[in-house]
Amino acid sequence: DEDGNLLSGMGFYVYRYSDWTQVDDITVGEDGTATTTDLPYGDYALSEYNIPDGLAADSYYYAAIYNQDETVELNITNSKAS
Repeated sequence: DEDGNLLSGMGFYVYRYSDWTQVDDITVGEDGTATTTDLPYGDYALSEYNIPDGLAADSYYYAAIYNQDETVELNITNSKAS
């Protein structure tokens, strides 16, 4: 979150961008990270769920473009709900 707390338990659905097929469902661990399965080259989108109480849910998707043999890291910060 915006205070630097790790959001363990929060989840992300991973979609193939070309046809919006869900290809993975990942959960943030105690260390604040979440890892997908090995995905083939392509464009992907993530949407969050299971947002902790008191934090605002984002109403948009995070885009991730995977190239062959590349690891992509996304740092996502949730704001407090108003």
